[in-house]
Amino acid sequence: MARQPAGWRVGVVSSAKSSGLNISLKRPPRLRRFGRFATFYYCPLQVLAILLLFCSSAHAADLLIQGATLIDGTGKAPLAGARILIEGNVIRRIWSGAEPAPSVPPGTQVVDARGKFVIPGLIDSHVHYRPYMGEMFLAHGVTTIYDLGNPLAWQTAVKKGLNSGNIRGPRFYFCSGITIGNEPDGAAAAGALASRNLAAMKSPADAKQAIAALKGKTDCVKLTEDVKGDFFTAIAREAHAAGMTVISHSLNAID
Repeated sequence: MARQPAGWRVGVVSSAKSSGLNISLKRPPRLRRFGRFATFYYCPLQVLAILLLFCSSAHAADLLIQGATLIDGTGKAPLAGARILIEGNVIRRIWSGAEPAPSVPPGTQVVDARGKFVIPGLIDSHVHYRPYMGEMFLAHGVTTIYDLGNPLAWQTAVKKGLNSGNIRGPRFYFCSGITIGNEPDGAAAAGALASRNLAAMKSPADAKQAIAALKGKTDCVKLTEDVKGDFFTAIAREAHAAGMTVISHSLNAID
């Protein structure tokens, strides 16, 4: 019997439409408690996917999705006739229809997904989030996003709302930039970026202090392609030592 790693979580929404075709599965009222939802998404190739994602809600209904073809994203062959048992909001068991069925908790909601596919949720690693985007991301199968440019107070509030389930949308992470002192009009740039950047550097030697200013306040560091090599290297080294990710925004085709 195949099992997903501990901590995998799931949610579903009820319907999808494309080119006049309406395919829907009724969602029991208890499923509305999911903090974030995957989506049944009907794409041009007539594939209806049930997208699995990490979900923070602690009060989800037990759910059995059965009959779908599972593509788990690991490179394994698709599993036809898959059964996926979710208890609470954690995927507990995955098995094929040919295997003996394990016991299922009483009252488990059953979704008949024959003819459909189950895939992991998608990740968008470059977003400038706006309030209307949450439902749009879910409708297109995106269940995790990285916001790379917004005022920090806004990003912090959005993360709290989305990741707590109070706002419906994907899981949310965000980056802060670092104001580099050798940028043109550095003083003006520092003022314009004050609401976005938590740190500034005059030289590569300032990298450790800059990363310390970001640690615990942002999920990652955003740098652009015009950050010089010695600055970039120093920032990346200190960020990685602090367990933080660096994301580079490439604006142009620069070698």
